[in-house]
Amino acid sequence: MKKIIFILCLIGLFLVSGCQDNIKRETRTIEINDLKQNCINATIYGIELEIERFPNRTELKEDLLKYKNMNLQDYELPEKREIIYETHSSHFGSERNDVLSESRSGPFYHIVGIRGNNYSIIELETRYKMGFYLVYQKTAYTYPNYYIYLDEWTKTK
Repeated sequence: MKKIIFILCLIGLFLVSGCQDNIKRETRTIEINDLKQNCINATIYGIELEIERFPNRTELKEDLLKYKNMNLQDYELPEKREIIYETHSSHFGSERNDVLSESRSGPFYHIVGIRGNNYSIIELETRYKMGFYLVYQKTAYTYPNYYIYLDEWTKTK
């Protein structure tokens, strides 16, 4: 009888363990899909800003259609980068398209999306370690300029 109870307990543990693994996989898939959708939305916004600047560039309009019609399965997450950045009122606010840079010659990163869609969560005069995705390269600049989706930030010293 003890053997049967022991075997049933083992089977139960395996079943619970398998269910937990499935839940973890499903949760991770949802997180990745959310991240992909947020990056796509940020890309679309960045392209729309470029179209405002260069309304006659047909390639921008083609890119806009491409991203508006893109399926999540077809989207590959762009390169993720990190930067240590101290926010200043003259460079950082509570709106889209704020600029991050470690030097005067770039590269320059223009925020067009942020996790949680709450730009005011980033405090001014605060040093952060920020993780972000390059979602679209700005055009017609001497120095590297990118639109980015800001995914993580941690206060640092």
